[in-house]
Amino acid sequence: MNCLNEQQFMELLYKEGDALKLKEYKDHIFQCKKCMKEFIELMEVRDYLKDIKEDNISPVVIITQPKTNTNFFNKFTLI
Repeated sequence: MNCLNEQQFMELLYKEGDALKLKEYKDHIFQCKKCMKEFIELMEVRDYLKDIKEDNISPVVIITQPKTNTNFFNKFTLI
């Protein structure tokens, strides 16, 4: 089996899809250090995002250099 792609990682991460395919993905992860590392990182990000409460999130505004012939709103990026 080739390394997992983004879709396959997400299916495994959220346990979505065919049980046989999920088993194949798990088997591959246990044999492939690269995929194991990436899967662990995805689990850590997922768990971190679960722990963030919306009350603790505040928007960040980044002011960028204006390009020529742009309107006022293109000067700001909201993250």
